[in-house]
Amino acid sequence: MRPVGNRDTAGVTEVRTLETVPIRSRPLLAPINTEEQKQRFLHHGHLPKFNLRGSEERVQGAMRTKVAQIKFDHFPEAKKILETVREKFGDEDRLVEAAFGPLIDQTEATHMVSQYLVEHGVDGMLKILWSGDLNCSGRMQWRGPAQKYNRPELRRYSLWLQNTAENMYLRQHGIKCLVDHEVGTHFFRMLNDGFQPWYSNRDGFGLRSCRSWEAIAIEEGLATVNTMLQAKVKYLWVPALLYYASCMSTEMSFSDLFQHLETFINDVHQRWKIVMRDQCWPGRTWQGSGTIIGSCQEGLCLQLMPCFTGAVEILRNLEVIDFHLLYSGKVCIDELPRIRRLARRDCIKLPHFLLDQEAYRKKLRQMAAVNNIASPHRRNETKKASAVSKQRAGNMSRKFSLSVPNLKNVPEPPKKILLNRRKAAPNVLTYSRKYQYVSG
Repeated sequence: MRPVGNRDTAGVTEVRTLETVPIRSRPLLAPINTEEQKQRFLHHGHLPKFNLRGSEERVQGAMRTKVAQIKFDHFPEAKKILETVREKFGDEDRLVEAAFGPLIDQTEATHMVSQYLVEHGVDGMLKILWSGDLNCSGRMQWRGPAQKYNRPELRRYSLWLQNTAENMYLRQHGIKCLVDHEVGTHFFRMLNDGFQPWYSNRDGFGLRSCRSWEAIAIEEGLATVNTMLQAKVKYLWVPALLYYASCMSTEMSFSDLFQHLETFINDVHQRWKIVMRDQCWPGRTWQGSGTIIGSCQEGLCLQLMPCFTGAVEILRNLEVIDFHLLYSGKVCIDELPRIRRLARRDCIKLPHFLLDQEAYRKKLRQMAAVNNIASPHRRNETKKASAVSKQRAGNMSRKFSLSVPNLKNVPEPPKKILLNRRKAAPNVLTYSRKYQYVSG
């Protein structure tokens, strides 16, 4: 590893470019021979053999967790988004161009990221590290004492960014979207979590582990919707594609899945990254310590499915979520009532797009409408509003209506006495048979 460049002259944030990502900075299940296996597969058609950082026991243990299981709960929504984008844009190049703008270089992107940190008052609190060896577009990472030691002030943060053409966010608007994802979501939530009383003892406060399925789904889902806030097109195409690929991996081999995804994405490099990323291929066959070969047995996925799953859950429940409280730490939606009186809100940091919570909700409503994600709470509120409006209309009609008497209770008028028109003598009017009145 050889660092290139020096500290950023525009501020105190350190910016470096690395040829390769250090082993200690790679995730446990990230392959360390990605580029080599990519060339073997694309040029020679050989099934990839990935060497992982972790040992066989640790990797097998991670794959048996709940996080690594495939779920089909939102498969129809993901497929619908992919088909809609294909019909409207044709291929991914047009979508990416429309959503994230024209391409930019690393220098311009670095300036925009540094400016973002300055505007949010976190300049110098993290490093910006560029590398072409990254297996994703970006990643937020921290190093320091374990949480059980309760020393969050000793943590050191790093923002890893990919500087190759495979990074679809390396564009005029895309880099802002990526920073909203990594810094505006992951960094702020992990930073705020260190200020809270539950930081070193989540079990004592009845909170889930940060590595649980629910916690990862909310964390990645929130970052996913925040990614699209500044995009010109709001389709959740990338997380939907990752979710779709994970589901299809249960029925297809590595090669079959790679060919199948050509329906939605033409670029072979992007397709390779999707199939390879975070072990999203069906089944594994072990070949020695730390080496796996893609096979066609069962599908597993570690970080691809929670992105779309969490995004759908947040968009469906956006009307009842207190997003400021959700940013107080790494907590789930159903844990918000538990921490409402415990969370420290005076010291937390919020991204600019969340300062006005109602404006933020409005953007999420638009995003949900574009992606055909209906909110049950929104429907209930519409029904209640309709019922209230009808009740008010009824009250107004009763208030201004004319009073109509109840004819059933009105007594009948007395019967008219009819004169007896029997023939009588002249000048005599007969009113009854008994009495006669003579005139004249």
